Amino acid sequence: MKKSVILFDQPKDLVMQENEVVSVEGVNGDEIKVGSMEEVKTIGNWPKTYGTKKD
Repeated sequence: MKKSVILFDQPKDLVMQENEVVSVEGVNGDEIKVGSMEEVKTIGNWPKTYGTKKD
């Protein structure tokens, strides 16, 4: 899904900044990928630190 669709209600300059992210701790590029529409998968382009259990 394009970040601009998810962030439709945010200021355009912030959406442009988010689309240009290149970071270890951010979601790179202008899309967020979360798995597959055809088969069960948990792959995506979000950082590995998201969703990790912290004690």
